[in-house]
Amino acid sequence: MINGTKKWLTATLALSSTYYGGVMAADMTVTQGNTQVFDGSVNYPGGVDVNGGTLVIGGNGGGAGVAVTGNVNAASNGTVAGFGRINGDLNVSGNSRVAPGYSVGTPTGVSNGNLVVNGNLSMNNAEFAFETGYAGLPITQPGTGDNITVGGNAAINNTTLNVTVNTLGVNAGYYRILSYGGTLSGNGLTLGTVTGDSQPGATIQSLTGDKQINLILGPSTTNLWNGNGVASATRSGGGDGTWTAASTNWNSPTNATGALPDAGYAIFTGAAGTVTVDGSAGPVRVSGLQFATDRYRLQGAPITLVGSGGNPPAIVVGDGTYASGQFVDIIDNPLQGTQGFVKTGPGSVILTADSSGLTGPILIADGALEIDGKLNGPIDIGREVVLAGVGQVGTTTLYPTAVVSPGNDGSPIGTLTVNGNMTFGENTIYRVHADPASSASDRIHVTGVAYLDGTVAHVGPDGNYAPRTTYNILTADGGVQGTFKGASSSYAFLTPTLSYDAKNAFMTLTRNDVPIGSIGGSDNANNAGNALDQQDPPATGNGSSSAGNGSASTGNGSASTGNGSTGNGSTSTGNGSATTGNGSTSTGTGTTTGTTGTTTGTTTGTTTGTTTGTTAGTTPAPTTGSSVVASGSAADKTSGASQVTAAVLTMTPGEARSALSMLSGEAYASTTSVLQSQGDMVRTLPLSHFRGNLDAPVLAGRPTAQLGAPSADALPQSGASPVWAQAFGNWSKFGGDGNATSVSQSAGGIFIGGDGAVGNGWRLGGALGYIGSHNSMADVSSRTNVDSYTAALFGGRNFEAGAGHIRFMAGAAYTWHEIDAKRDVVAGSLNQQLKSSYNASSTQLFTELGYNVPLNDVTSIEPYAGLAWNQLRTRDFKESGGTAALHGSSSTDDVTSTTLGLRGAWQFGSDVAPGRLTASLGWRHAMGDVKPKQELAFDGGSTFSVTGVPIARDAAVVGLGAEMAITRNTTAGVSYDAQFGGGNRQQSGVLKLAVRF
Repeated sequence: MINGTKKWLTATLALSSTYYGGVMAADMTVTQGNTQVFDGSVNYPGGVDVNGGTLVIGGNGGGAGVAVTGNVNAASNGTVAGFGRINGDLNVSGNSRVAPGYSVGTPTGVSNGNLVVNGNLSMNNAEFAFETGYAGLPITQPGTGDNITVGGNAAINNTTLNVTVNTLGVNAGYYRILSYGGTLSGNGLTLGTVTGDSQPGATIQSLTGDKQINLILGPSTTNLWNGNGVASATRSGGGDGTWTAASTNWNSPTNATGALPDAGYAIFTGAAGTVTVDGSAGPVRVSGLQFATDRYRLQGAPITLVGSGGNPPAIVVGDGTYASGQFVDIIDNPLQGTQGFVKTGPGSVILTADSSGLTGPILIADGALEIDGKLNGPIDIGREVVLAGVGQVGTTTLYPTAVVSPGNDGSPIGTLTVNGNMTFGENTIYRVHADPASSASDRIHVTGVAYLDGTVAHVGPDGNYAPRTTYNILTADGGVQGTFKGASSSYAFLTPTLSYDAKNAFMTLTRNDVPIGSIGGSDNANNAGNALDQQDPPATGNGSSSAGNGSASTGNGSASTGNGSTGNGSTSTGNGSATTGNGSTSTGTGTTTGTTGTTTGTTTGTTTGTTTGTTAGTTPAPTTGSSVVASGSAADKTSGASQVTAAVLTMTPGEARSALSMLSGEAYASTTSVLQSQGDMVRTLPLSHFRGNLDAPVLAGRPTAQLGAPSADALPQSGASPVWAQAFGNWSKFGGDGNATSVSQSAGGIFIGGDGAVGNGWRLGGALGYIGSHNSMADVSSRTNVDSYTAALFGGRNFEAGAGHIRFMAGAAYTWHEIDAKRDVVAGSLNQQLKSSYNASSTQLFTELGYNVPLNDVTSIEPYAGLAWNQLRTRDFKESGGTAALHGSSSTDDVTSTTLGLRGAWQFGSDVAPGRLTASLGWRHAMGDVKPKQELAFDGGSTFSVTGVPIARDAAVVGLGAEMAITRNTTAGVSYDAQFGGGNRQQSGVLKLAVRF
């Protein structure tokens, strides 16, 4: 099956200077005689002036991600090359040149490639040095070349395109050399020299409507498909249409209409379509087919391939760029001819017809060939090239590093037939897909002799594989010579081994000894993995044999149900044999075939029910080794923990790492961290109002002209606001610590409270509040929504002391939390959304002592110290939604915090409409359970522990506020409060309203 056909190569560079990152740089200058290479994976943080020297951005294919973040300016015969990116503009002038790829380096490196300019491109009195790419070994053809991708505008004036053809013979081709996202201006490119192994005709095609400049190499019979009739001087054609030997729906490279590629080179570009070949006007003949657009499909009458100038016919998939390695084009037509063909270009072609009428040698030199029809001629598969499909080919030779992968999109598991001999070269790869539910797998059937070398790679598909399964992956009627060098699996916990007989090669997948708990990316993930390591996956039959120190059975679906498993007994055969346990007998109907073995171990369980089923299977080859011995009841085998274990065991390392992070349930511990931190607002918000009321001035009464007893309004009154309401929003980010991932929180709520004098300067108050918060842990696909309801009591007074006064405040608060949690577990065969609803409660005690000192009539400062204790009790819970559901135990977390800081206030306004600005800065230190833990378990599994995102042990506390009386008895205000420390940041904005009576 076609999958990932193009790979970057690597090159060893010997240059004067190489940058791998780690330097905070401004613009640099590369002068004549010097070469600067930016390589590795770190961007260069500046711009570059190239004055006569050479700049290489990404020195080889592996450096394609390297970027220069600023502008690059080349002048005075400078050169800009490479595979990377310029995030700014590229300006080339003064006889300087752009050479995408690395032609300026050693000829053994990767020569051709793509240079990306995210800004604008300007070329004036410059050179564009283009190469078609070096030939590989044993032979390759052109199909990839240099190109520039511009995100912005392109201005090209007085610029020469010089072409180097690095091929071994086939020269025709369509190459995308420049594409741009904005506009094109200037007098454009002028064709200069064409040098190299051959000098084909060359045409520059500038299509402003398609925002691209192309180079077309080849003879005068090179033509472009215009089935939809929209081709013009600014746009390409393409689309659906009918192709006959007399068709005129083709254009020349110079856009002349009515061209006919009879026995010429046919290029399909523009909009992809379905092209129907009609042979009524005679055979349709071509010297080459190039698909420069993804998803073309040819169908209908046969196509005759003919050579040209001593070169074999060519089939090319790609537009000359590495990106076209993703192209897949289909030919449903039978192919005819006597000279075979050469497949080039990085993309893939699918041949579905019976092309037995095509003779001559076939070379797949680049990209991939999927054969779902039939080819007779001998076929050579070049380096890093893929042969796939479920069809038939002739005698096949895989050159070193070639890949064979039977199957196609419709049949991921399939058989590829080789009518003749098959030779595997050194370091070749045979990619095998194996069915986890049976003994079916990819297979190669060779009618002659199979000469083995290279390796076998098990690549899937995902599923619950049995602990030991054997697959027949190759059969050679003429016998097997040699062996594969080894086998590997893309799955973390499966190890493939190979065995052979005279005519077959077998692959057996066995659970390896890699612990699940060793592959997670964090302690939380590994703890979940360690819990799964203690589980046995559910027993499944899949037609494979297992022999040795255990029972041997094969078939899909043994007939037994209940809570018991077979204990000390011999292999069961025939119809309705009994399953032994501490309960009733389960019977079934079926046939069981297998190799007799002896079962060791004792199993106790309860069996209930009667099951009727059919068991069938075949044993492909004898195997040796110990079998898995069952332990525990059968219920353990079907528990959530057991099923999750089975799913994880058949994941790739990356999938397993991701899955364990999602499975860990760390969101529950992190929610505890968030609720502990939320307690800061529960106590500080009411105290901020209480503090203001303790400090409230005595306001003068209203003026009056009344005789006799004064009006109550004329008497002095307190400036305190005994009743207040406050709405707020809170945005927080809790930074991860390499174990727990980060948490983003958004919250909002309202508090209503009040206080009053109770004598001797003391005041007593209370508040009720609601906070609704949403907490997101994106890296582990989890989120929680929390509704919190608070009741608080507080009191205090001021004590005169010297020039100022000492303020003492203390209080207590209780909060009830209603929590709804959701977790997505999507990895491998797992796709579950898990939910839980549970409760928690917080109890807080807090106090603060400050000394308020007036600096003048309107300004005061207050050093202060605070102490708080917060205990959060979380109730137990149970998730629903899938086999990965967790049980959580109740827990208690205590955090004590101290705060030292300084506040300042500035009064403004009049006596009847006063206002106040406030600011504060402090240091808060937390102690206790600053890394909350949660005990969890899968259904039927052992308990494991996860740790939440840490609460900052030391944090800076910042506050800014403003309030003003909007009427005599009403005050409104806004404030900003924040806390920064330990990678965490909590920020809140508050709107408040206070009323005096």
